[in-house]
Amino acid sequence: MPSSILDRKKLGFSVPMALWLRTDLKSLLCDVLSKDALKTVGYLEYVEIEKLISEHLSGTANHESKLWALINLVLWEQQRRKN
Repeated sequence: MPSSILDRKKLGFSVPMALWLRTDLKSLLCDVLSKDALKTVGYLEYVEIEKLISEHLSGTANHESKLWALINLVLWEQQRRKN
């Protein structure tokens, strides 16, 4: 293998999270951040999160980072409360 390949600087990569949240992960997004699911957490405002979801799914805004963080926060909080 050429040294230009072996010795090159490592390159990161990104994933198409914005697209996935609109397609393959849409059901996860809607389930985890549903009104009922957020009631179990208690400290998140559904109206604000619903707005983020609506804007993201319609394509008027890209809220992938916020939505992914919220999904993980809610899943973590649900798991924490089980233990």
